[in-house]
Amino acid sequence: AVVRTATWQEPDHQRIEIFTGFPKNLRRPSFGSYVSRFAPGGDAAIPRFVSLKGDDQEIAEAEQPLWVGPPHRAFVPNSQGLKNLELSRQMDLSRLKNRKELLTALDTLRRDVDARGEMGAFDTFSGQAMDMLTSGKVRRCFDLSDEKPETLDRYRAGGDKYMYSHAPSSQSFWDWQAFVRARRLVEAGVPFVSFQVGLWDHHCADGLPTLFESYRSLLPLYDSCLSALITDLHERGLHQDVCVAVWGEFGRTPRINKYGGRDHWPAAGCVLFSGGGLKMGQYIGA
Repeated sequence: AVVRTATWQEPDHQRIEIFTGFPKNLRRPSFGSYVSRFAPGGDAAIPRFVSLKGDDQEIAEAEQPLWVGPPHRAFVPNSQGLKNLELSRQMDLSRLKNRKELLTALDTLRRDVDARGEMGAFDTFSGQAMDMLTSGKVRRCFDLSDEKPETLDRYRAGGDKYMYSHAPSSQSFWDWQAFVRARRLVEAGVPFVSFQVGLWDHHCADGLPTLFESYRSLLPLYDSCLSALITDLHERGLHQDVCVAVWGEFGRTPRINKYGGRDHWPAAGCVLFSGGGLKMGQYIGA
């Protein structure tokens, strides 16, 4: 289903409005932090909020938990973060338990000087990290080796490179694997997953390719991955439980500019929704 009457307040690139629903001057906690705090139930070994691009500085700023509380900060599975979830050969479970007890003792010493609630977050994250280390559920979410090749083929059909209009001489990387990992995470029980793909700011300029030339390489990748994700959720019986929301920082001008591109247009834009118990197969708004 497509909502065609979405509006934005920020006229420029601000991830904060995307990840919180509010412009920067009305700063609010991120959607994921709210879900982490208020969504019922959950497995202690599974993080409540995963940001696949949370190592990007602007996204990290946008996804702060603020007053929802530090324990509801996103888990960011960057390369080092994933490596930290592996037990080394020198570390068995009894030794890991001893280290946890030592960590708890040291944390107790710091608690009296904690004025921001951060120690509560450390307790939460330490417990969650222990569960991740011992159960392996989270690590498996990022390992695509057990996916059927025909499933992965849906996502990777268009490849992993595209041409961005502002950098036509070098190919940009398309992260099709993010879509698969997002599905694996929600299938494992993560209530909220966020990620960002592609480069979409096609103002274009004199001497550069037009938006149409760039989109001929970019849109097929986007289309195949999005349709693969939605199909995957349906086939696994998750489409009523999982809502996919797709949007950007604003709409784009209805008219093509003189360079063959489109400029910022916060007054109106489209948002795509799929599943989540919502009524599908409709356009909403003129």
